[in-house]
Amino acid sequence: MSGQGNLQVKVVASDTGGLSHIARKLTNLGLAVEDEEFIQAEYHHPFHDFGPDDDHETLRTEMEATPNDEIVVIAEDAPVADQTLQEANRAGLIHEDLLVIAIQRGDRILTPRGNTVLKAGDRVKIFSPARIPPGALDTFQQSE
Repeated sequence: MSGQGNLQVKVVASDTGGLSHIARKLTNLGLAVEDEEFIQAEYHHPFHDFGPDDDHETLRTEMEATPNDEIVVIAEDAPVADQTLQEANRAGLIHEDLLVIAIQRGDRILTPRGNTVLKAGDRVKIFSPARIPPGALDTFQQSE
C-alpha cells in the first residue's frame, strides 16, 4: 500500500446499503475513508463435492497434519493446560514462530480464538512457517 492509508478493510454485505452502513460506522470511529472500491460477485458452493450421488464423503472430524504443522495432545500437567491462548501467549508459553490453527476436542474441531481455553486431552494443530524450533512444543506436553 502507498499513500496515507494505513488500514485496509474488506467488507462483505448483501447490498450497497449494508456497505454504506459499515462505512458510516468506520467514519464514526474516527477513520477517514481514502478510497472505496465496490466489487459485486456471487459465489455458489454446493454442500457436497461434485461427483456420483452414491459416493458422498462424510465430513471429517479428525485433523490431519501437513508438512508445515504438527499435532500434539495437551498433557494433564502441561504448562498451557487450562489457560486461554491469550494468557499462554502473554506468559511466553507459545513460541513466537507457532500458530495454533485448530483444536480437536472430542468429536468437534474448534477454531481457536484468544479466549479459547486449552484443555488436557485436546489435540492441537500447530503451524509454523518453517521447521518447528526444537523444544517449542514442550509447553504442550508434561513438565519434567
